[in-house]
Order: sequence, then structure tokens, then C-alpha cells
Amino acid sequence: MNKRHIICLFFFLLTSSLMQGQAAILALIFGDKVASENFNLGMEIGGNFTHYSDLENFDRTRLGINFGISGNIKVSDNFYISPSIFFLGNRNIKLDNISAQTSSPSLNENFNNVSAELNMNYYDVPILFSYLNKKGNLKYSLGPQISFLKSSEMVYLGEEGEFTEDFKYNTKSNDFGVIADIAYIFKNFNGSKDMHIHARYYYGTQDVFKSNFSNGTNKSSYFSVVLSFPFIKKD
Repeated sequence: MNKRHIICLFFFLLTSSLMQGQAAILALIFGDKVASENFNLGMEIGGNFTHYSDLENFDRTRLGINFGISGNIKVSDNFYISPSIFFLGNRNIKLDNISAQTSSPSLNENFNNVSAELNMNYYDVPILFSYLNKKGNLKYSLGPQISFLKSSEMVYLGEEGEFTEDFKYNTKSNDFGVIADIAYIFKNFNGSKDMHIHARYYYGTQDVFKSNFSNGTNKSSYFSVVLSFPFIKKD
């Protein structure tokens, strides 16, 4: 791995505060220009369904959206390193029989034992180590992911309307886990460019919520389908 690849890898591991939507715009503008046989950028978008273990009053999962940019560093003909940053990493669920616990007695009374939607958004930073089969149409990947909490909101659904509470005080600031990924590559999907479709499973290894919300060990997991569009034009 040469100095150029090390710099690119470091770029993808920068803190979330330095990697906002501007980076995605730059990737769109310059993606083809920086692409080479050994390195390219890509845009990724998809959806996921999340589950939290040992969570009381769990009703069902809700669709979450993933959006980010990825890097693809060629190590050999069949092995790659793919660091990514997802600026939008939703993990949403619906709960039953939840009661608001605010400093306002009237709010607590109006939103007592109601349904609620918990909407959590992370900056997700997975680093995948990938193997590409000899035909070049299947890629198998495994690697760690660290996630930084961007927002956490509980939306209480009462008879008289909705009440949205900032739920960060009950949510831990980061999550860590492992991702397994299998991708099918549609070659020449758009002229001379490929499209990758990924099936991913994430398993978190630590508690997501603080004990004043849930006494259980609430590890997160999700299944996602992601479309990836590498910015590289083949001859």
C-alpha cells in the first residue's frame, strides 16, 4: 500500500465533525478524476431494518435510510480494503406503552402509556476487508464498524397529537460492532460503469441505551440492502 492509499484511508477515518455533506459533493464532482486501477470512490444508498435486544415494549422495526461515500483500495487482484463513511445512518423502531418523563406534569399526563417512534441517526464508519471472486461478480466482506450518534428523538403518539423529545440523554454516544457483507456486481450497468448491490448484516457488541431507560443489555443489529455506484469509468 503506497502513500497515496494511506492518505485516502486516513481521509475516511476522520472524525464525523469534519466529514459532512460537502465530502459527498466533492466525491460526486471529483470521483472519476481521482479513480485509478488501485483506488476509487463510490456513492452508497440503501435501507435497513433495526432490532435492539432485550428491549421492553418493542413493537416493530421501521425502515431506516443509509447514505454515504465509500473508498475501494486494491491490495491484490482479489483482495480489497473498503473504508466508508455514512452521513445518514438511521436506526428506527416503534414502541408500545411508553410514558413521557419530562418536567411538565401536563405533558406526562397526555403522553402516558402511548405508542412512540424512536428515531436514531448515526455517522457510521465501517472498514471492510473484501475478497473478490475470480469471475469478478461477487465480493465477500467482513470488518468492524464504529458509529457516532448524531441525533436521537422519541416521538410520542398521543390522542391529542405528537410530542417529540430529544432522547440523547438516554442514548450512548457511540456504538461498535461487526459487519458481514456480500455484494453482487452488475457490470456495465450504466454504459461503462458498474453497480454493486449489497446485502449486509450488522451486529453491535455493546449496550446502546443508558440504564435509566432500559435495564437490559440493548445491543443493536440491522439488516440492510445497499446500492453502490463506484466512480470509475472503464475503457
